[in-house]
Amino acid sequence: MSILKQIIKTAETVDLLLDKSGVEKKALVMENLKLQLGNEIYERYYFMISETIDLLVNISKHGLKTTINQNVDLLQKDCLKIFSCLK
Repeated sequence: MSILKQIIKTAETVDLLLDKSGVEKKALVMENLKLQLGNEIYERYYFMISETIDLLVNISKHGLKTTINQNVDLLQKDCLKIFSCLK
């Protein structure tokens, strides 16, 4: 199972503990993942794991809000202006 799948599955399981705060739930997810992955892998991916948990919580609370497509459109227009001589 991939690390991402483990993070999601563990977070979903811990989320069922409704009597815990968000900080406590994240700590439980992190502790559980450390046991599942082992110290070496956990330490190597600690930042990614932590940020992924935060992202999952943010998405579940607020949906996925992004400006990626707008930024890509702007980048394409700017690149066309800059490299118009290559047409």
